[in-house]
Amino acid sequence: MGRVIAVCGLPASGKGEFAAILAETGIPVLSMGDMIRAEVKKRNIEEYPEVFGEV
Repeated sequence: MGRVIAVCGLPASGKGEFAAILAETGIPVLSMGDMIRAEVKKRNIEEYPEVFGEV
């Protein structure tokens, strides 16, 4: 059975850097921010900070 590593933290706390290190070692990385941005783009919604909480 596989493992899931969930990372959370305040802005600029190093989450992205940690994810990049994992990705460099071949570990698949999913970013909630990337997923939300893709959904906003798919829905053709203007991107602004408040929209991310709505999507």
